Amino acid sequence: MLSVIIVIASLQLALSASLLAAAFTARLCRMRVSRVSIGVGRALVVLHSGATRWQLGLVPLGGFLQIAGRDATDQIVSNDDPSAFQNRPVLLRVLPSLVIPVIFSFFAGVIMTASYAVWGVPATTQRAEIAGVVPGSPAERGGLAVGDEVIAINRAPVSASEVGPAIQAAGGEPVEITVRRGDSILNQEVTPAFVDGVARVGIQTRRMETSKEVSLIEAATKGFQFPLEYDQMILRALVEIYSDQQQADFGGPVRIVAEFEKREDLRLMLRFAAILFANLGLALLLPMPPYPGGKALMIVCGWRSRRQRPAQEARELGNASLPRGRFPRVLLAVFLGLGLMLVSFVIQVRSSPPQPFGLWDIGIAMLFVVLAVGVGPGWPRVWVILVNILLLEFWASALNAGMRDDLAMRIVGCGGAAAMLLVLALSPVRRWFHQECPACHMLGARPVWSRRHSFGCIRCGSCWTE
Repeated sequence: MLSVIIVIASLQLALSASLLAAAFTARLCRMRVSRVSIGVGRALVVLHSGATRWQLGLVPLGGFLQIAGRDATDQIVSNDDPSAFQNRPVLLRVLPSLVIPVIFSFFAGVIMTASYAVWGVPATTQRAEIAGVVPGSPAERGGLAVGDEVIAINRAPVSASEVGPAIQAAGGEPVEITVRRGDSILNQEVTPAFVDGVARVGIQTRRMETSKEVSLIEAATKGFQFPLEYDQMILRALVEIYSDQQQADFGGPVRIVAEFEKREDLRLMLRFAAILFANLGLALLLPMPPYPGGKALMIVCGWRSRRQRPAQEARELGNASLPRGRFPRVLLAVFLGLGLMLVSFVIQVRSSPPQPFGLWDIGIAMLFVVLAVGVGPGWPRVWVILVNILLLEFWASALNAGMRDDLAMRIVGCGGAAAMLLVLALSPVRRWFHQECPACHMLGARPVWSRRHSFGCIRCGSCWTE
């Protein structure tokens, strides 16, 4: 439970910093920032600075940023407003989106700078350390343990690269392995077993790491190089995965928490947190909606540009609404798709290896239920959440399908998400979710997240309540 809280708090801290940085970037680019919220729900603390409302939400999870002309707001956005999003140069419109992944990478650099300043910069040596012991192997029966430093085999000193050949050279005869465990020197006799014709004792070794003390400037230099070098390594790994040179091994939120719990000392926890932030910084730069990198690409291609807006002047409509018509029967496909996604998630959690439901699993299952319930009455916010989740599912399935020769997964993952997105893009479905603007009659109405029953049109800039 503590690990879950630490992971959530770390991600929330980085997200809050990225939202604040995006807001200040937008203001520097002379855009009108209507609202910045850290957390969601009813505002507990509210501050006003110019035209911007800064607030702290009741639920300290997530947050949002509203830029006039880009996002639905409870204020009209005129076509002639020089501070509106659509009236700023395209390069300036891109910056608020790109600053979010930069902040995540910045957090990774700050964490590694602190780690290097306190514990020093790690450096590998030729000394061999036991990284793993196979259960039931000759090494386990002989008393070897993870963390032992292998000093010698049959009284001959060995380096990390010489451990395996020295054991195989014994030809199945008992070998005396000298290890250092803490302050003690132990001589353990182990008889190798033949596996696929090769003499093995059942240990995995790695080069030992030492720490080199550095100055604060050098620690900062190395620390901020870490996310750049790690991202380069990830990109090389992706190329090797797609070219079948190595096997992919991915995990979601449950895997993140499980890996975090394995780190017993603070330095390893900080390193894992830095790796997590570096991964998120790289992922958010991918040119795929709804990631910031995808939004930046859409902005360059004309998304939310002035040419998409009608000549009609924005208006304050007060209390207004349009009839939605009958329930679109095609939405039944979305119900079916959500049910299949929930069943698939449950099967994934309960298999390989089986594990009980935890906090993450219950939360995700409840999210599916809420989404399914909200589709029936046409809750506007449910449409927005569904589209973003399905876009993420589509790209995740596309990446996984490209890394495995699994046609069924490609069809179910990519095809299912794409089919549900097409259903949600139909005009009758969008009208069911209150997306027709009473002013311009275009499908640009979106809910204002900061106020219930409040809507804004991202096309003409009008606003109203229902």
